[in-house]
Amino acid sequence: MIRGALTALSRASRWLSPGVRFEPKNDSRRCAACRYPFPGGMHGAPAACSECGRFIDPADRSAFAREIPPAIVLFAVRAPGLVFLALVTAVALLLLHAFAVPGGRQTQAFIGIGLVTALMLVAAIRMAIALVCGWRLGRSRDVWKQWGWWLPALVPVVLFVMGLLQVPRSVAFVVDRPRLTVLAAAWEQDPKTCRTEERGDLFVPLRGEIPMDALEFAQFARLADEIGPDKLRGFVVIIPASIFMDRYGMYLYMPAFPNERAERSGLLWHGGAWYSGVVNW
Repeated sequence: MIRGALTALSRASRWLSPGVRFEPKNDSRRCAACRYPFPGGMHGAPAACSECGRFIDPADRSAFAREIPPAIVLFAVRAPGLVFLALVTAVALLLLHAFAVPGGRQTQAFIGIGLVTALMLVAAIRMAIALVCGWRLGRSRDVWKQWGWWLPALVPVVLFVMGLLQVPRSVAFVVDRPRLTVLAAAWEQDPKTCRTEERGDLFVPLRGEIPMDALEFAQFARLADEIGPDKLRGFVVIIPASIFMDRYGMYLYMPAFPNERAERSGLLWHGGAWYSGVVNW
């Protein structure tokens, strides 16, 4: 089983990053100065290069350009492999997880952004070197047709689109929903019994003994005037990891809130009476 997995990884790596092949040809050579083909190659008569004028003696191998570039050049024109793709995917998933809750998990977001910056810098340097080497060797097309250049760039694009569609935020809510359902049931029975641990990853803030609701926050004051304060009754659940300065990521439970007003109010509706958004404390 392990051997089969290693074989599959090896094949995937060769497909992703095959490099550029250079076949040595004894019957043809190029000028070392300008890489213009020299008639007759190693079997030709001594003569000046018809392109740059440099005198070429076929008996002198240094007069010809190398048919197979040095190992460092072969490495430079090889696209990044599975390791780099795995790093890009891991960092992209870290960022998705960081922004899967309203307001974002701040520590993870900063770490993810730093790692993305580093990876982009490495990729830019690699691509610049490959661009120059490929052009110098006259094999630019072979360099850029490797999937190893394009898949690492495609992964963040796909995950960014998922982020715009709020897929991570919806998935995070599904994960948290069992605990939120318990809190909602307690609130419906008696608001005073709606409690959480103060140091948990979800926290119900209290005003006295009663859970705070959307009406406690100034940004909902105008909305209360438009649709009535009763529509905003319920309770809020703070996500502590999302707190940044005075901005809090929250789940809001509002049974009477009209869900068609959610987007206009900066909220994401998760179905039923649950919404999520960022509020200013």
